[in-house]
Formats: sequence, structure tokens, C-alpha cells
Amino acid sequence: MLRRGLNQRVKIKDILDYYPISLLLDQCIEKAGQNRPEIKEVSLNVMSAEKAIDLAKSSYYPSVTLVGNYQREADDILLGSGPGEDPDNWTITLKGEWTFWEWRKKRHDVAAARAKLAKANYILNEIKDNIQLEVKEAYLSLREAEKNIQVAKKAVVQAEENFRMNEERYKQQVATSTDVLDALTLLTQARTNYFNALSEHNIAWARLERAMGIGYDAETK
Repeated sequence: MLRRGLNQRVKIKDILDYYPISLLLDQCIEKAGQNRPEIKEVSLNVMSAEKAIDLAKSSYYPSVTLVGNYQREADDILLGSGPGEDPDNWTITLKGEWTFWEWRKKRHDVAAARAKLAKANYILNEIKDNIQLEVKEAYLSLREAEKNIQVAKKAVVQAEENFRMNEERYKQQVATSTDVLDALTLLTQARTNYFNALSEHNIAWARLERAMGIGYDAETK
């Protein structure tokens, strides 16, 4: 699956790090509008529908064709041109067409093209609304994850101080080994909670960047 040899060593990279978000919600929504492939695809459909309307409207107007032709007579004594005759022949033809009896069909074609444009715009707006909601939910989750990290970090500091104090008290024989073990348990739990919060923060970042249509990159933070 990983296309590696069975005996090849795999180096695991620790990506649990804290990246405080510097982007505002509106900036995240703007990035999503620029990068999400769904918006790009449907936007092309809208442009295509707009061109289809212009093409359908063009059938209301006459079509004009201009054709030019040039021919030079052969320089031959027997076949050559007579005195005063120009051996160069020019022909210009102007042709116009205008079908009056197809206007009903033309109106139908324009109406159909406009209906397709309205449908494409509706789909585009619906996709934009859904993506904005997705970005907003991911953004708020990331903000909440940041708060949880700060709470967990303070808990670790308090647990470390509590453990240090109980160790000192134990050395002075005013605390039992049970007190020290209880303090160590609290410290271990506090650190576990901190790393869990850090993990949730990284997951929230990945969800937000996915919603914005960009890769997980610390430089975008």
C-alpha cells in the first residue's frame, strides 16, 4: 500500500504542533471561493450559458458573407488579352441571408439558453452557500479547539506545580507516597488532555483547510 519494502524503516513525523489562526472568517470564505474546484467548475458552466445566449441572439440578425477572387490571364500570343484589356480579373461577391420565418424558433432558443443560465446560477449560488457554511463550521471548531488548548495548557502548569509541591512535602516527610502518586496521576492526565486538545486542534485545522480548498501548510496560518 505504501510501496515500500517490508524491511524498509519508516520514519514517523510528529505533526502535533500548535498553529494559532491569523485569518478572519471572511478571509477563509474568500480563499474557499478562489480555490474550491466545485465553484470553478460551475462558474465555467455559467460562462458557457452566457455565451450560449449571445449565440442564440445572434440568429436574429442577418448574416453577411464577403468573398473576393483574383485571376490573371496567361501571357500567350494566341490566348492573351487584346489591346486595352486588363489581364488581371477581380471578383467581389457580397452575400446576405436573413430568415424572417424562423423568429419563433429563435425566441425559443434564446429562452432555453436563458433558462440554462438561470439554472447554472442557481446551482452556483447553492454551492457557494454550502461551502460558506462548511467554512464557518470548520472555522468555529478551530477557534474552540484553540480555547481548549489554552485551558489544557494551564491545567498542565497547575498539575506540574502540584506534583513539585507534593514531592517537596514528601521529602520533608509531611506528605505520603500516596500523595505523590496521586499528584503524578493528575499530571499525567493533564498532559494527556493537552495532547488530545492539540490533536483536535490539528484535525480542526485540516478540516478548515480542506473547506478552503488548500493543502495543510503552516505558511497559510
